[in-house]
Amino acid sequence: MAECEAMTSVDDLGLSEVNAVRARASNPDGFVKESDGITPAANYVIGLYPGFSDSQYALKAIKFERKLELGQEGHRYYDLQRWDDVVIELNRILEFEKTNPWGPSHYGSAVVGPEDVNFPIPQRQIDISHGGLVQNR
Repeated sequence: MAECEAMTSVDDLGLSEVNAVRARASNPDGFVKESDGITPAANYVIGLYPGFSDSQYALKAIKFERKLELGQEGHRYYDLQRWDDVVIELNRILEFEKTNPWGPSHYGSAVVGPEDVNFPIPQRQIDISHGGLVQNR
């Protein structure tokens, strides 16, 4: 809902929805604790956004919050596809990975291009389409 409000410049650009998520995340009862069960495992500093100055800023904040909130849940790639950010973001990650000791041997000169955005069409579907479907690469 926040994303829709930000993209259409409606209401508060999604501020109340984003702040609702941040308010829940700032509740100390939900913090990861040390083995004593009392001490927070990290220095959690989670505040509310005072406001979104424009839809660009709102979308940047919403993208960041989705990355944090939905990490490791399998939504990220679809978000990147929807925002047309797949190539930029995956190349950013790839460049970082290449700086690791294993990077050059694992990734070499690999880059992500526009042809890598969609999953390949299954061969079975291509076969039964009798030429109606063509692989995107």
